[in-house]
Amino acid sequence: MKRMILLFALLASVCSWAQISLKLESNHPAYLRYEPIRLRVTITNLSGNTLIFGGEKAHEKGSLIFHVSSISGRHVKPLDLNANPLSNLIMAPNETKMLYLRFNNLFNLQREDGYTVTAIVEHSRLPVRYKSNTLNFEIRDGIKEDECTMGLPSSNAHDMIQMINFVLLRFRDTEGSLYCLRAEDSKKVYGTFRVGPFIGGGQKPQMEVENGHTLHLLLQVAPRLYCYSTYSAANREVKKRQEIYYVANGGVPRLGR
Repeated sequence: MKRMILLFALLASVCSWAQISLKLESNHPAYLRYEPIRLRVTITNLSGNTLIFGGEKAHEKGSLIFHVSSISGRHVKPLDLNANPLSNLIMAPNETKMLYLRFNNLFNLQREDGYTVTAIVEHSRLPVRYKSNTLNFEIRDGIKEDECTMGLPSSNAHDMIQMINFVLLRFRDTEGSLYCLRAEDSKKVYGTFRVGPFIGGGQKPQMEVENGHTLHLLLQVAPRLYCYSTYSAANREVKKRQEIYYVANGGVPRLGR
């Protein structure tokens, strides 16, 4: 009993020293290569004081950094050593903030591998650094199912027309296989989208390009349910324009001009 009381006292002592609470979460346990990796950082100020992060004064020196490692042992370096997602953030006592980060903008995560991420907050007014939970996810590539080509609008009638290749991939997530769409050329990936589940024995997805600049995609997502979506390029970025679901009452729906 004395040992249990002593252990509880030690744990309470450790918790009483915590000035920052930090939690790290991701949308998925596995991502397609080049897919946006979106992380959510939840930070709570338990110091009892207002904290200013990323300022120029000595008492405003606070930052959020990440330690990233790969299962293969490859060292993962940040793209910008001076990047601080908490720059210009002010937190009142007991205030909680949620930060939504596109992690690809902070680290080069283009290789297939397993990754481990830990977030760390430090501040000039706090005696120690505070770590988050450890987050694990994988980067995987997909199997090509289909592809088609679309031209990008040019600013004048003299420039060379730039072509984008749309590749439909079958990607294995932890919960099953799904279809993903990736728009790319030889130099750049313009966008990656999760478009729907892979259904064994289902209708093969259909892709068509209209007027050279709009991609139409028809995908079966359930035994009688179909998803119709369109994609187009604007400002050198590919975006989904619409997504509509149809119930097939008879026969198999098909794309047509």
